[in-house]
Amino acid sequence: MKSRLVLCLLIAMPLLAEKPPTLPFVDNVRTRYQPSGDGAWMLTGKQEVEAKITAGEISADGRTYFMGDDDGFVSALDVKSQKILWRTEVIEGGEAVSSLRADPSGTKILAAKTRGVNEFSHTYLIQAAGHTPQVKDLGEEAAFSAECEDTRMDPIDFAWSPDSKSYIALYQTHALANRDGCKVAEEVYLARKDLNGRRAGLKKIGAQAFAKPERDEPDEIFCMGVVRMAQNRAGSLVAVSFCNSRVLTFKTDAQFTFAGMTPSVQYNLEDAGTNPASGAGYMTFDRAGNIYYGMGQPGAMAKSSIVKISKDLKKIELLANVHMPYPRISLDDSGRFLLAGSNIVFLYDLQ
Repeated sequence: MKSRLVLCLLIAMPLLAEKPPTLPFVDNVRTRYQPSGDGAWMLTGKQEVEAKITAGEISADGRTYFMGDDDGFVSALDVKSQKILWRTEVIEGGEAVSSLRADPSGTKILAAKTRGVNEFSHTYLIQAAGHTPQVKDLGEEAAFSAECEDTRMDPIDFAWSPDSKSYIALYQTHALANRDGCKVAEEVYLARKDLNGRRAGLKKIGAQAFAKPERDEPDEIFCMGVVRMAQNRAGSLVAVSFCNSRVLTFKTDAQFTFAGMTPSVQYNLEDAGTNPASGAGYMTFDRAGNIYYGMGQPGAMAKSSIVKISKDLKKIELLANVHMPYPRISLDDSGRFLLAGSNIVFLYDLQ
């Protein structure tokens, strides 16, 4: 269902060949279609929205598209009818929704607001079994490090357990610079939570030693940018992207056992003779366990790259370069159609 919806929006667009990426470049579709906002994947002229879309998630059955906006609301769109099922305020004060993740049933949604300079972020649980969703504020998360106790941990992304009884949250220290010995560049964590926000597991993941530093890299990862997370289809593994363009994987067991790490994706592609964008961003797994990975920078027409990383994290392939900030990557259930969207939308037929 999702792939058919997107196809009707973009099938008429010309494809302009570009090498060395393996997928063709699709020119700026904004001249014909007008997606709304940084997180607009599929909403164009057929569906009016009340605010800029800043986060999105398709339900597992492909029937509902959940979207967060910059007014702090989350909405549910029926994909087939293109009608809004409900829209509810989640974050008071008009703060934008930056992260949104629906559980396998599509009846529970986790959300977090965009990181601010002073205000700490909360985690919100939306119970949406009917047409009147209920929102529960799970509150702030205290710092996990004694050196950083004056600040808080901001939720960046989420992943649900297969039974929807717990979730994994990716946290990053709210402070944006070193403060009184708080090494915030290292403060990135995975935490397991129940539906009341109680923590059942924790692992610091922001400092993994390199087997061999590349170029002028230090011996440990020190990442100041916002990281992202994706979970494989089986729910047994999560991947985390870092702004030094590495991807780390962890098992979703009680210890969040470290599973693997790519070399620098940017350096690897440059050494292969391609010209990728820098930076890191959103990811998704296909059914085979490969990772589709977006690299990009801010700016409406910034150059970004779409990369495929093999299941064993050893083969890295540049699929396409596009002009959009921080491409959000999605695959339809069959794995045939690759969707990249932010302020504009691109669709690729992988077959």
